[in-house]
Amino acid sequence: MKDCRWYNDNTEADVVRLKYGYDRASNRLWREDLVAQSYSKDFDEIYAYDGLHRLRDMQRGRLNGTQTALTTQTFGQCWNLDVTGNWTGFKETDNGSTWTLEQSRTANTVNEITAITNTTGDPWSQPRYRPLIHWRYFLQYANESA
Repeated sequence: MKDCRWYNDNTEADVVRLKYGYDRASNRLWREDLVAQSYSKDFDEIYAYDGLHRLRDMQRGRLNGTQTALTTQTFGQCWNLDVTGNWTGFKETDNGSTWTLEQSRTANTVNEITAITNTTGDPWSQPRYRPLIHWRYFLQYANESA
């Protein structure tokens, strides 16, 4: 466990006090926000990873006493990842109970997002990329100055 503390000597109070828990692979498992708790705010977080130790789930709320689950949930995000780490799916909840955003994403062979499809929530703009010709010009110009 790590305890990060920013203390104000003038007011003799914590400005920020965050505690973190990790597993043996150095993945952060939870974050406890003690200052937020003193103001009755639920900003603790709990994290989950896939078999390759990639973050796949983050939930925010109030941690239980053993830092293994949330007793209240106020926010969350969930990612589905392909073998190269691209997001094939993304979910978000603003209230902790129902998904307010659900997306499917596709990527091309150079890992550029090619489409974002929403099933829940407001649609996002589709990504655009500049043609390769601009990069060739940049590389050619950079080589000439060397």
